[in-house]
Amino acid sequence: MSEDISVQGRWSGLLVAAVVFVALSFYLHTRSENIADLDGLYHFRHSALYASRGLTDSSFPWTEFSVVKKEGADPWYGFHLLLIPFTYFSDSVIGLKAASIFVTALSAFLIFLAFRRLGTRWPVFWVIALFFSSPDFLFRFTALRPQLISFGLILLLFSYILSKVDVKKIPYLCLFFVSLAIAWVHLAFAWMLFFPLLAIGFFARTQRQRIGFAPFLYMVAGTVAAILLHPNILGTLKLTYVQVVRLLWEKQAGTPLLFGTEMLRFTSQNFWDQFVPITLLLAVALYFWIKLSGGRHPDTIQRLPGLKIALFSSAFLASVFFYLSFSSARRSADFFFGFALIFVGLVFSRVADRIRLRELFSGRKLLVSLLFFALVGVMAGVSFVRYQDAVQKSYDPRAAQEVGEWLIENSKSGDIVFHPLWDQFAQLFFWNTQNRYINGMDPIFEYVYDPSLYWKHHFFSTDWAGEFTCPAQRCTADMLEDSYKALKDDFRADFVYLQKNRNPRLFGYLAGDARYKKVFENEKEAIFSL
Repeated sequence: MSEDISVQGRWSGLLVAAVVFVALSFYLHTRSENIADLDGLYHFRHSALYASRGLTDSSFPWTEFSVVKKEGADPWYGFHLLLIPFTYFSDSVIGLKAASIFVTALSAFLIFLAFRRLGTRWPVFWVIALFFSSPDFLFRFTALRPQLISFGLILLLFSYILSKVDVKKIPYLCLFFVSLAIAWVHLAFAWMLFFPLLAIGFFARTQRQRIGFAPFLYMVAGTVAAILLHPNILGTLKLTYVQVVRLLWEKQAGTPLLFGTEMLRFTSQNFWDQFVPITLLLAVALYFWIKLSGGRHPDTIQRLPGLKIALFSSAFLASVFFYLSFSSARRSADFFFGFALIFVGLVFSRVADRIRLRELFSGRKLLVSLLFFALVGVMAGVSFVRYQDAVQKSYDPRAAQEVGEWLIENSKSGDIVFHPLWDQFAQLFFWNTQNRYINGMDPIFEYVYDPSLYWKHHFFSTDWAGEFTCPAQRCTADMLEDSYKALKDDFRADFVYLQKNRNPRLFGYLAGDARYKKVFENEKEAIFSL
């Protein structure tokens, strides 16, 4: 009977957590019709194409000058299949919002499972603290992107690898299926599977524990299985190579590609904007860690090698991702916050286990305890206020609806629409799959397809090109090419679409040259035919 009650309590706890996260996600996503990221428009529409064309057709002819079209593969295949039910909404924007609510809630639930498996007390609290740990984290986790699910799964994988650091208790099948899910949803994140394993393996050895090679083999097997589930295996591997290895290579080489904001590095100013509360919170946790490792409770951590390994591993991984967020890409900060909150949660769970509640509110511990709660409150408050401000400045999913519908009515199927900025692809594609576009998802895909075309496009993007453009990064006068010729012959454009405030020079050039005919204009946008 007691066993039944225990199982019932476990399931009711999971249900309560799921309801909390759905409610939180619903609240965040319904504060505005705006969306956090334009990529969600692309992911949603691509998912709808699988629903209409079949689950095995990964060809993608909508980006004319991209290796995505050339390879006909989809590195986000699993994520797109996951979104299919939401594409049946009669209003695509409502379906988009519903999908976003689902993905944010699912990510939160996966993170909850990780905290729960690690033995932290109040796992729902720590998940909410993580979501409100920084304005950037909260904003990114309301986007419709596969990274949200991958992030939750990687933290869950971390908890499975630990499993009391006992090779007999590691759930190998769970490692296999979680690894499979990560690679299936977002193959470009598959390499990050092995960060937790390496960290845990290293610190396990310092405690005379051995994990062995079995977890590694199961994780590799899961990743391979995920690759085999893609309809175009070779093309998927090629695109993943471009997205991970080639992109990193070009970034390190200093190639001035037009990266998305999250691919840029944090600066010292960002530390004060994003990291001060969590840094102070880590300092408070470190204080308690030191107190628990000695003094009146020396055995609390010293005789629990599994806990020590979890603490050292999470602290080490947080440090690595903190460094990467300032040296490589700011999106690494998500993992810093994730592993930092795991460290903090584990420490304070041991505090709750070993120190009486009244002790936390007496003597010097009172000041530290008050500081902890104040930091959590400030961290959440600042994040939420700045999140609300960011939402108001984010993207209207209906912004390109008028343009998309006009093109459907006034162009032929397969006509190419030149758009100077790569991020405009998602907006156009969401409302109009009749036409073809230049490039999308990431500039690296066009650069690898044809560098000379990329640079011609680049100069239009930066609004440098007017009458002339150039096929090389370092351009000389004798290399200049007539813009009309480039648009007509190289890009085979039938129309040029632009947003007037983002490309005023290009708009002036097109409006003043008789070879282009303005066929559409509203307050913000214009379309010219060639």
